[in-house]
Amino acid sequence: MKIPGFATHYYLPETGPFRSLSELPAGSEDPVFLDLLTRHQRDPGYRRRYGKNYIGVRREVEARLRELFIARGGKPRRRHPFIWCWETPRGFVI
Repeated sequence: MKIPGFATHYYLPETGPFRSLSELPAGSEDPVFLDLLTRHQRDPGYRRRYGKNYIGVRREVEARLRELFIARGGKPRRRHPFIWCWETPRGFVI
């Protein structure tokens, strides 16, 4: 298996790195998420699209991954992980 040369953590310049949408207190009704949901309508350079159920699905996936990690002996330090990409995904425009 080839090990990637680096990991990338994408974030918005105005919010900074190491923040998780899963930690938003009001989930998909949180003002931060509601702003991201419609940002593409105000900012032509913003290409990310979210569905209204994104946070719920994301939390379910993270909970399952956490269970599997613990089952294999992992000791998570956070409730919700930070998301990383191994190298830059093909077709991703920065």
